[in-house]
Amino acid sequence: MNKLFGRTKAKEPPVTLNDTITKNDLRIETFDKKISQLEGELRKYKQQIAQTKSPATKNMVKQRAVRILKQLRMYEKQRDQLLQQSFNFEQANFAEQSMKDAKTTVFAMKTGVKSMKTQYKSFNITELEDVQDELQDMMEYAEEINETLSRSYDIGDVVDENELEEEFNALADDVFETGETEGNYLDDAINAPTSKLPSSDLKISSELDEFGLPQLNS
Repeated sequence: MNKLFGRTKAKEPPVTLNDTITKNDLRIETFDKKISQLEGELRKYKQQIAQTKSPATKNMVKQRAVRILKQLRMYEKQRDQLLQQSFNFEQANFAEQSMKDAKTTVFAMKTGVKSMKTQYKSFNITELEDVQDELQDMMEYAEEINETLSRSYDIGDVVDENELEEEFNALADDVFETGETEGNYLDDAINAPTSKLPSSDLKISSELDEFGLPQLNS
């Protein structure tokens, strides 16, 4: 049957913008090579014209150079057209890709919203509020326990603050009076005449005098 009717031709995939851009880029490279070749020929003709003295020869070289220049301008124009086409194709390709990306983004957003709705159904707001209330109560209970544990205990008799202040004032007066007395005693000890006894004859008693100082015994 295949020999009689032939095989069905496989369907070729549609041409994409990327394929068109690639094809245009190859054509642009071909034009660039031709343009570069023609520019090289023009340089040679310019050198020949500069070195030739015969007017007839110069005229002939100029005519050849004009033809080369005409081809050069034609190739440059075609190359510029291809460049513009490639630019347009790239812009269209960019817009197409942006639309595809936007479509993918929208699909992802829809999927996310659907998933969030499913998750939201599994939540019970009333239960969540009850848990929050219980948690707050437990925090308050913990605070009360901490306050109870940190409570201070008074041991012994309670002393009146006024009595303490009076006792402190009296104690301060005694200190000042004692300081003056001690000062007079020290002055007398410093100004007293030096004993004629050798230092080895002086003995320090373990008894204290009325000022709380060791007594000296000869």
